[in-house]
Amino acid sequence: RGLLAFLPTALTLRRRRYDVALVPHPSLRSALLAFLSGAPTRVGFDRNAGRWLYTDVVPYDRALHEVRRNLRLLEPFGRLPEGLRPELFPTSQDRERVEMLLGDVGDRFAAVAPGSVWPTKRWLPERFAQVCRWLAERHGLRCVVIGGADDSTLAGHVAGLSGGAAVNLAGRLTPLQSAEVVRRARVLVTNDTAPLHMASAVGTPVVAVFGPTVPEFGFGPYGVPNRVAQVELPCRPCAPHGGKRCPLGTFACMRELSAEHVYRLVVQLLEETEREPA
Repeated sequence: RGLLAFLPTALTLRRRRYDVALVPHPSLRSALLAFLSGAPTRVGFDRNAGRWLYTDVVPYDRALHEVRRNLRLLEPFGRLPEGLRPELFPTSQDRERVEMLLGDVGDRFAAVAPGSVWPTKRWLPERFAQVCRWLAERHGLRCVVIGGADDSTLAGHVAGLSGGAAVNLAGRLTPLQSAEVVRRARVLVTNDTAPLHMASAVGTPVVAVFGPTVPEFGFGPYGVPNRVAQVELPCRPCAPHGGKRCPLGTFACMRELSAEHVYRLVVQLLEETEREPA
């Protein structure tokens, strides 16, 4: 941040003599970095304050998913590729670590991600736990709770409430190890947060819980079988990224979303993908 950090970055980019700069970020700073890089071709969106620094400008389409939106930056080079989705590549060490931590969970489990940086995007932990209990009791499918170090207390609460139906690995995994857990899972149940996009990147079906945000912002499930769990309310959406507290003080978008509804979506998705547990 600041001029002292900006100039070395610009010089580093210029020394690398790039031919093309693709700029998805809307800031003037990003456009200026692309210009100072010396790349002869610079492509960005028309909503950028520094669009005059680009050689090619692409319309920013709010109706598209973020993946498709950013792929449009390739339009000046010809036809857009089809069927692309983000990908993550856990290493052999990541796979070994996950194998060890999963222990006796086996290869038939659901992954659960109850955390989020934004409190209003977190579905109620007792309802995550209830879904885990039903999956274990009715389908013999245990749950593995994932998340970062900041999610470990919440994840432990979910696992504790599940009555043994869930194992807590939050705070014990790197991002790529979390992705490996998601890859192995039959399904992921998650808030609108990072593991949702991990599922898209490793090809795992996902049930995504949306509260203050909506998939129409462009950050919903992409490229994998999915279900979206949400309730229709006149106050939704209330923020582009969630918030620290509900503006109305009701938290209705999450409180009115029942465990039964989310559980049914999980079962539907498992049936659809022929991964339903015995």
